[in-house]
Amino acid sequence: MHRKICTNCERASHSADIEGSWICPYCGADLTNLPSLPPEDFEPGQDPTAT
Repeated sequence: MHRKICTNCERASHSADIEGSWICPYCGADLTNLPSLPPEDFEPGQDPTAT
């Protein structure tokens, strides 16, 4: 999942698709023109320090 940090409410918004419009689900701000952060390298709940 890709994510963007809203500059209005500072919460993270997640999406599988980085194309098209991107609206913050928390405050409704338009995040379309903000840079997308890369997907995490691990699944949610997985310990990233485990080997």
